[in-house]
Amino acid sequence: MDKEYYRIGTDGHTAVHHQLLTVVGSLLVLPKNRREAADNAEILHRYAALFARLHAMTPEEMHQLTRRLASAVEVRVSLPDLQAAVDGMTTDSERRSLHLQRCEWLIQHGGSNCMILLLCCEVSPQDIRQMRQEMKLPVRKGRIPALPLEERLSVLESWRLGADEADTFVRYQKLAAQYPQYSLGQLYCTVCCSGEAA
Repeated sequence: MDKEYYRIGTDGHTAVHHQLLTVVGSLLVLPKNRREAADNAEILHRYAALFARLHAMTPEEMHQLTRRLASAVEVRVSLPDLQAAVDGMTTDSERRSLHLQRCEWLIQHGGSNCMILLLCCEVSPQDIRQMRQEMKLPVRKGRIPALPLEERLSVLESWRLGADEADTFVRYQKLAAQYPQYSLGQLYCTVCCSGEAA
């Protein structure tokens, strides 16, 4: 099925319309990339004399030509591609919002900055710093206390049993619910030191 296009005329009298025509005039004489040259090969051949004339024009002549281009130029916007771009922005915004919520939860439960950056790729170090300041939960300094051996083995067994969970964040959430007596930092270190981190 052919793509649907929204057509934009350039015969308006706003500054934007004039700028658009100026850009189009310039694009006509710029070197063509491979795709543009291939898509327009037949036309470029048929109107070779016209394009040669355009290339020979002075800036002043191009400026005069711009005033006459309104009836010759139409902008087409592919609506399926526009829809995909808009949906992509929505998805990106929703993903960032989700990762900020997860970042807050990780900070509340003692997650380290390293852990947060690993699990929340839409969150920056600056975001984490600002959130820690707002929550009054700075980075904990010093070595994270190791779990007793039996507890480490128990945590690792629980981690292995949760391997079917594809979302690593959710997997750590479940682990934290099973071992509320330990911080996420301790659980994360236990899993990482074993070499079993997802």
